Amino acid sequence: MKYKDRFMYYFSHAHLLDLQRDKTEKKFEDLKFMGKYVDYNYLLLEWKENFVNVKVATPEEAFLGLAEDKPIIDYFNFDELFDDEVFNSSPAMQLAKEVFKKQFSSTLKLNLASNLDTQPEAKELWQKLIPDLKDEYTLKEWMQQFSHMSDALFNDKSVYKDLRRFALDELQLSSKYNIDIESINFNDDLRGTPIQQSFLDFVEKAKPNNDRHPEHKELDYFTTAYNCLNILGIDKEPNKKAKFINTFHDSLHAYYAAHCDYLISEDEGLLLKAKVIFKLLNIDTKVLHVNDFEKTIGQLSGIIDEDAKSYLTLLRHDLSKGLVINNKQSLRYNREYTTIKASQNHFGFFNRLDYIRDQDDGLIVVLYRDSLNLSKFTSYKEFEAVTNKIVKVMGLDKYLKGEYTEEDTEQIINGEWCGRTWEIDEFEFCLEINKGTNKFSFSIIL
Repeated sequence: MKYKDRFMYYFSHAHLLDLQRDKTEKKFEDLKFMGKYVDYNYLLLEWKENFVNVKVATPEEAFLGLAEDKPIIDYFNFDELFDDEVFNSSPAMQLAKEVFKKQFSSTLKLNLASNLDTQPEAKELWQKLIPDLKDEYTLKEWMQQFSHMSDALFNDKSVYKDLRRFALDELQLSSKYNIDIESINFNDDLRGTPIQQSFLDFVEKAKPNNDRHPEHKELDYFTTAYNCLNILGIDKEPNKKAKFINTFHDSLHAYYAAHCDYLISEDEGLLLKAKVIFKLLNIDTKVLHVNDFEKTIGQLSGIIDEDAKSYLTLLRHDLSKGLVINNKQSLRYNREYTTIKASQNHFGFFNRLDYIRDQDDGLIVVLYRDSLNLSKFTSYKEFEAVTNKIVKVMGLDKYLKGEYTEEDTEQIINGEWCGRTWEIDEFEFCLEINKGTNKFSFSIIL
């Protein structure tokens, strides 16, 4: 696996959902093959967590830990729920049972039947999604109808095709209005169509109102935006190929990829929609077809220097010729900051340099990572990979510490990581978690 030491490959929950649909044993061969690249790097947004994190699991381990794939309707069996022994275990639980039953009996006035009486084509379509069209539902009835709608979209291919065909025929966004999602003005172009609002305004209104799990609002917004490109027909996918479950899983692939530097795929539809959503949401994840990635992998992997002297040559090049993106004077200290975009990732990770001219402490260069994507984590595997690359270049540090060990992980977890420190000629090099920014950093002090 060429350049595997230069990249960190991740798999996500979306990959497992894809394989869960495979009822043969071949999926276990796919999981094993995937594991050769991704090791234990599993991206997952847990039910109660606010952001995606890296879990330590191989693809096979993560897949075997998945819950059984059951129809959504099975999760809304209220009679079975309230007959559970837990609700009859004490007077307090019996009282809770009555409160829940009262809540589920409350009325929702949606006026679905009335609004659709004048639109026979739309009514026929909605009845495939919601068999029992009424103006009022109890909360219990509506949740059961909603589960029917979800199952119809996921399991009945014709329902989604009919829904999408209705959007194509009624809105005519691609045919009559010639909406191009790759246009620089795409977001605002929809204002002059029957949508009568920007694409992102439309998404804001279309996204689920997930008050029970507000921590997932970023996921809900992203996947809604992605799926709207397909539902509205403006991704120009032929309707005969459109499948809701495929598009939904692809939206999850794009969401998890938005936490990485690159999304690599051979699925042209996924690449196009992901590229559009990344651009609209200012996410700096690069989209590459697998063939293009193979052609440019050497260039993308950067240069790994063999010794400190050759590394200093790269450092001097970026300090003198790198792209300056900010310059400011400190309000607290007698120092000036110049922020430079690195010409390539130093040690395969750091992409920013702060060149600090301090009147008291001299010259300091701080390397760190600044990613304009959804990532809010640095994994222990990244700490390990970067530490080992620097140790390979610099050798043992002044305290005779070398490659990354389990002790480093424990220290990071406890907030006690000492990192590594080298003194070479007039330079001091420090690999650390910066106390001011709390970022994983590599500092050079002259």
